[in-house]
Amino acid sequence: MGEEQEKQVENKPERDEHGHLLPGNTANPAGRPKKNKAWKDILDELLGASEVKLFLTVGKDEKAEKKEIILSIGEEKTIRHALTVRQIQLALSGDMDAIKDLMNRDIGMPKQAIDHTSQGERIDLSSKSTEELIEILKLSHSMKNGN
Repeated sequence: MGEEQEKQVENKPERDEHGHLLPGNTANPAGRPKKNKAWKDILDELLGASEVKLFLTVGKDEKAEKKEIILSIGEEKTIRHALTVRQIQLALSGDMDAIKDLMNRDIGMPKQAIDHTSQGERIDLSSKSTEELIEILKLSHSMKNGN
C-alpha cells in the first residue's frame, strides 16, 4: 500500500454498517474553505479606514515604476467622510448629478409611476369575473413573452 493510500485510510472517519458517520467523526476535518470577502465588506473596510495605501504602476515595460501613495484623512475622519464632503462640495458648486445623488441618498429615490394600462386608459377590473381576469392574465402573459 502506498503512502498516500495509508494517509487516506488513516484519515477515514468511522462509520456504522449503514455508512452513516459515527458521533464525533467528520468527513471534512478541515472544515469548509473560507470564502473571499464580499465586495461590500471590502468597500466598508476601505471606506471606514482613515488611511489607505495604494500601489500604482506608472509607465510601461522596463520603464514601469511602482509608486506607493498613502491617502490619509486624519484620525477622526474616514474615507467615507471625505467622499461625502467631496460630494457635497460638488453639489454646492452646481453639479446636478451630485445634487440628485445626495437627495436620493438623503430622502430616497422619488416614486416612479408606471402605467400598466393600455395607452394611459384606466381599466376597471372590479366588475370582471374570475374567468375574465384569468383570460386577461393569460393575454398579458402571452404578449409579454411575444406569443
